Amino acid sequence: MNKTTKLFLEIIGIVLVAAIFVSYLAIHGMNNKPNYAQKIAESVYNANNGGVVQATQQAPIAADPAVNVPDPNVVTVPAATVPAVTAAQPAATTAAAVQTTAAAAQPTNAPAPEQTVAPDVPTTADVTSMNKAQIVQLLASAVNKTKGFKGNLTVQHTEAFDKINIAEITGGSIVKSVANSLISSVVKPSDETLSFYDGKAYNGEGEAMSILLPQNGSFTLTDAGVANATIQRSGDGVIVDLTLVSETVGLNDTPANNAAGIGYLNVGALDLSMLTVTKADITYPGSKIHAEINADGYVTKAVYTIELHIDGGGKAGPINGTAVIDGAEVETWILNW
Repeated sequence: MNKTTKLFLEIIGIVLVAAIFVSYLAIHGMNNKPNYAQKIAESVYNANNGGVVQATQQAPIAADPAVNVPDPNVVTVPAATVPAVTAAQPAATTAAAVQTTAAAAQPTNAPAPEQTVAPDVPTTADVTSMNKAQIVQLLASAVNKTKGFKGNLTVQHTEAFDKINIAEITGGSIVKSVANSLISSVVKPSDETLSFYDGKAYNGEGEAMSILLPQNGSFTLTDAGVANATIQRSGDGVIVDLTLVSETVGLNDTPANNAAGIGYLNVGALDLSMLTVTKADITYPGSKIHAEINADGYVTKAVYTIELHIDGGGKAGPINGTAVIDGAEVETWILNW
């Protein structure tokens, strides 16, 4: 989560400033002022840039990255040992998904492989018999092997909002309508081609990026953080789908499972000089990972869906405002091997 995540933080700022502004009007007996949109937009823009912007203009995206590095001390579960396969690239045929919630495989005495070394994609029989822990291990190995690739690689990378809605806000329906209108004017998808070499590329804003998520560390998610896992055959490769367990965290807390497998929204990166965030209870109700893995154990496509429910509050001086925001981000990586 990069440019779109920063945009999400900008949206939180818009909403909280809107709530605080309406509280200010109420205190000063000016609730009937008709220019909510203009004042809210100016407040948000001025806090970031010291300028003035019309309500129809796009509020700029904050410059600080919003995805934290997962805990480097978390140990990746070693990949299950499976037979080697030297098949060709995946064909178009796809078998039905096999869902399982069986217990994790027992560890062996064999030495753990390096994180960047993935097992070859298993045979059809192995796919149908894999339990949740083995599926997560397979994906972890494939993602980390892909992240460790040092050659030339072109990636089509897309970030977009699937939905976003202000459920509640200080000031009621009028302010909610204005804030939703402002959000609609700034929510734009990002679609760019990234050229990786030595595992790094630079996006359109000049930020260094690594291959796949999480951006600043290895994939360390384990089956304990996964509510559901499925795997299916796709030609000589496989398709893996994971749904993470629901997590709720407070301001400055880290959702361990989302951080280990995808990334998370760091409200601490929201930098509005006029606004102090006083509350940010964020629920991740079940983030999803869809990954397509070829016969060589590399990820060819990954789609991350991160749903968020944010119960936030902020203050500017003595004035307070609150809001509840629902949204979802979808990030897609298509890797051209």
